[in-house]
Amino acid sequence: MMVLRSLAALLLAGVVSSLLLSGGGRPDSGRSPAEYDRPDAAAKYFYEQRAWPNGIPPRAYESAAAHVRSMDAQGLRKSAPQWRWLNLGPVNIAGRIRSMAIDPKDPTVIYAGSAGGGVWKSTNSGFDWRALGDLLPNLRIGAIAVDPFDSDRILAGCGEGYVAWQGAAAFGQGIYLSSDGGESWELLPSTLGRDFWYVYDVDFDPYQPDVVLACTWQGVYRSSDGGQSWRNILSSQVSVFSAMVAFSETQAGVVYAGLEAMGIYRSTDHGEHFTSLGQVLDTQYSRVVIAPAPSDGDIIYAAFTDHVGKTCAGLMKSSNGGMSWEELPIPYSRVSGVNYMGEQGRFNSTLTVHPADPNTVWAGGIDLHRSTDGGFSWQQMTNWYPYRDYSYVHADQHVLLFNPANPGEMLAASDGGMFRSLDGGENFAEMTSGMVTVQFHSGAPHPHSDMVLGGTIDNGNLRVLDGDLWTDVTGGDGGYTAIDPDEPRYMYAELYYLHFMKSTDFGRTFYRAMNGIPRAQDFGSSDPVGFIAPFEMSPLSPKTLYAGTNRVYRTTNGAELWERISDDLAGNNAFITAIGLAASDPDVIYVGSSRGRVSVTTNGGDSWTRIDQGLFSFFITDFAVHPADPRDVIVTLSGFGSPHAWRSTDAGGSWTSIAGEGATALPDIPANTVFRHPELDREIYVGTDVGLFVSTDKGLTWAVDNEGIGNVIIADLRMRADGVLFAATHGRGMYRSSRSIFSDAPVPVTVAWLGQNYPNPVTSATGAETIIPYSLAGEGDVAIRISDMAGRRIRERRFRFQSSGDYRFPLDMRGISSGAYSVQLFFNGALSGERRLLRVR
Repeated sequence: MMVLRSLAALLLAGVVSSLLLSGGGRPDSGRSPAEYDRPDAAAKYFYEQRAWPNGIPPRAYESAAAHVRSMDAQGLRKSAPQWRWLNLGPVNIAGRIRSMAIDPKDPTVIYAGSAGGGVWKSTNSGFDWRALGDLLPNLRIGAIAVDPFDSDRILAGCGEGYVAWQGAAAFGQGIYLSSDGGESWELLPSTLGRDFWYVYDVDFDPYQPDVVLACTWQGVYRSSDGGQSWRNILSSQVSVFSAMVAFSETQAGVVYAGLEAMGIYRSTDHGEHFTSLGQVLDTQYSRVVIAPAPSDGDIIYAAFTDHVGKTCAGLMKSSNGGMSWEELPIPYSRVSGVNYMGEQGRFNSTLTVHPADPNTVWAGGIDLHRSTDGGFSWQQMTNWYPYRDYSYVHADQHVLLFNPANPGEMLAASDGGMFRSLDGGENFAEMTSGMVTVQFHSGAPHPHSDMVLGGTIDNGNLRVLDGDLWTDVTGGDGGYTAIDPDEPRYMYAELYYLHFMKSTDFGRTFYRAMNGIPRAQDFGSSDPVGFIAPFEMSPLSPKTLYAGTNRVYRTTNGAELWERISDDLAGNNAFITAIGLAASDPDVIYVGSSRGRVSVTTNGGDSWTRIDQGLFSFFITDFAVHPADPRDVIVTLSGFGSPHAWRSTDAGGSWTSIAGEGATALPDIPANTVFRHPELDREIYVGTDVGLFVSTDKGLTWAVDNEGIGNVIIADLRMRADGVLFAATHGRGMYRSSRSIFSDAPVPVTVAWLGQNYPNPVTSATGAETIIPYSLAGEGDVAIRISDMAGRRIRERRFRFQSSGDYRFPLDMRGISSGAYSVQLFFNGALSGERRLLRVR
């Protein structure tokens, strides 16, 4: 259920925990973003969940993906009439973009590599995006490059490099090649080895065809045949390592490399050999970012990250090709007063220089800063939430590019997707329409609609009322969520370390609800507690909730008052990670910990019994208790080297693996969530790091259930009262099933589903085109109709026959006057969905 990330800045004592978080999604009181965000802690949590106790085998994810492909080839997939997963977005809020590249021959074509959602492509300067390669074994794309000699050739390096120092938290494997503009991909066999576990950077030589440099955790590698073979040019001399390269755009053969703790190197022979440029910075440092000026090859800027505090250790400039250097002042935020990198320079640091003016340089950390005098003075240009006169750009900057054909256009990639400026950086606009890359931890559906409240990495707790346009209602890093099925105006959410919150107005506003839970001086609970702490709502009484630190807390009055019902159940250096509740007996509660300890109470917490004998001591991720038998429970495990789903029919007295064997088994990959069919005991769903699996024989055999959802991490599975399932993914947003799982429900619930158009409203600033997304769970005749509010038909497009799948119809709005319009989707002549479209000139 829990997959994470965020930021390393320290919380200011006693501030955040007293705040009321409102529906705008941004902290009130003008507080620093560092108070709401902790990527170091989140990455560590993500890693430890998977790595305990045996580490992460180097080829584990590739092997699991091969297992999925084998199951697919054998027809081992869920089969139900018109069963499909429909994406609910968000299409208006994006997750982390780690890499970005512009087509050198057509700057309207942009490629973006996301932290968990694969490669995305836009052919209209970012107004609209679509995913490429849904079924890649690894959807973490840390580097991307377009061949300047053949723009259909794309290289994508896997792994989220700059958190690789956390171990395998962002594990990747290899470099993928596309020869058709991203429509299809193949793994370069030469990059299968451990040298390419984490790919930080990939760059084509702009002067010499087929020459490519790749930076990995083992050093800098060179290929002279387009990636078919590689030779190590610079090796890492430190155990903690990152690197990048930058080719000169004015001097053929010149390329610079920045290597962690080793400094800056220069090559004059297209990367065949490198020479150290000496002691550029006297202080100790870790990550190095370099930016040669495109218009003057002798001017180079470099940013260094402190090896301890992870703030900026220094900014340097050379005006003679690196032969000598001068120190520049470091930008500071005018909002928070802190160094522009915050305390996470290993995670977010970028530099770029104007294509025509070598004195205009940009530095990105938490926010974006600009210098117009060669780095000797700086001006803050953006802030991560609306503040004063700064343009809004989401926090944590990773890439900043100029459009070489139009230097007034800039593209910024951050933890919130892509932003674009058309006036040289004075103003930015979010350009993530259709880029569904949000990394969810949880998703709680409304009992009677498609409204969902879900916790995410760095985008807070998101709420959608209907469709796929979402709103951040808390800020920060969201965790577990719940909605009262009897009175859905009551909603519950959390930020990290069990900072528990409640809403009484359908999620518009939240307030802290921790009375009875020991509070830390700065934020969350003072108990030993996980970065994301579990809480569950009683299936018998929604005002009763249970939450876990290293102990269990219970409230019976909707979080107005909590009481402790256990002592330490997690053990030393551990915390509770999962809570399982029995619908047939409120006194039966199962609890699992980060070190594999499992306990149960059968008397409402008066006494607890440890029941993990026979289980592997792995991170416990979830429980699913039989709806009628409280002694019948399924538990899922993270880690590697063990079956990941186990069942007990005697309240944990004994356990039996239900992961299957051989070709029909669950892959050896972390399982994050489990769901049991409430009517059919034989049907079980398990969400893993490589997608969703279903068993219809109590776990003897398994099949893939990825139609429409792909090989993305499944973080959470929930069911609405009508039997519709909701799946929260780590990198591809939120999904719901096209039909109910109940045998007596109408089949299907949704044959054709209409999403909200984007952008909406359509303005002169966003262009004349809007995208209308829709999904089909079956095949049939399709039409889209646009009408004004008087019912007069304005436009209609008849597609006639279409097969099942996801579709996106571009609607040309030229000639349509300002006003509100109805968008209707017809399937086989019947109205299947309706949305509102706004046109503003």
